[in-house]
Amino acid sequence: MSINSVQLFGRLGQDPEAIWSDSGLRTKGSLAVTIDKTTTDWYALTAFGKTAEILANFVRKGEQVAIEGRLSLSGWVDGAGNPRSKAEIVVDSISLIAGNKKASPTGSATPVMARQTVPATSTSDDDAIDQIPF
Repeated sequence: MSINSVQLFGRLGQDPEAIWSDSGLRTKGSLAVTIDKTTTDWYALTAFGKTAEILANFVRKGEQVAIEGRLSLSGWVDGAGNPRSKAEIVVDSISLIAGNKKASPTGSATPVMARQTVPATSTSDDDAIDQIPF
């Protein structure tokens, strides 16, 4: 059995970049995770579909988020023949953390919900009602 699961809590290092293609929306970004007072690790993030839409539209540089996803490794050979590799986190869900500010249309800042989890795939309202156990 194999498990590829990542959970991180940190701050976005840049405004997410939305990229449209024939296969849909993809959003790229980075996450800074502070290990101790002197060490910060940086992770590349990629999200697809509804999660990409939420990341691109509602989260900005410096805001705290908790993400869940999987590690994706890719490798290639560059033009000089050197092997290269890249690791990124493919985000399945994102939780916005209390204390984040989102500007309202009037220009004043309003707090984002304390925890808002956005799954990678969403169901319709009818499907959600059918899943309620009572």
